[in-house]
Amino acid sequence: MIISKASPLMIAPVLPGADKIDIFNSSKADEVSSWYPEKRHSLFTYFFLKGLQGAADKNKDHAITAAELEEYVAENVPSMARRLYGRKQTPGYTGQRGKIVAAY
Repeated sequence: MIISKASPLMIAPVLPGADKIDIFNSSKADEVSSWYPEKRHSLFTYFFLKGLQGAADKNKDHAITAAELEEYVAENVPSMARRLYGRKQTPGYTGQRGKIVAAY
């Protein structure tokens, strides 16, 4: 199946030693990752980068935790995928939620 403006890669991760790594994924294994042509990125990449630049910093402490970034991406990607394409896209995160992933 070919879908316009989508990344049709489906994965099912097997992660030995997963307690030592952090993974942000753009969608669930049975979903496609949508593009955001206006921003010249995928939806996930656009909101992930915007979050790292400070938009995800809910408590304004100039440090973005994995939990803050996960929440920011999860609040924005699904609604934009629905709005632009009428399809479901559910980003996810596996790892240490309290870890600081960016500081500014």
